[in-house]
Amino acid sequence: FTAHAEDFLTNRVFILKMGLIATAGINAAMLHTGVMRTVAAWDVNVLPPARVRWSAVLSIVLWMFVIACGRFLAYT
Repeated sequence: FTAHAEDFLTNRVFILKMGLIATAGINAAMLHTGVMRTVAAWDVNVLPPARVRWSAVLSIVLWMFVIACGRFLAYT
């Protein structure tokens, strides 16, 4: 990155990748400051709350796109 910083900062794929990473971070922060505060009180014999499951799915999808953007950067 540092060798070609100017090239990356104007590359749309790189900007998208950084936005996806920021979104993944916000997703994790919201999860940990919200519903995860009550994790000790959850019933372990049932599924986690829907918010936790959706956050997990969103996280996986975001990181898959981050990886794809990283791979695509080599061709832009």
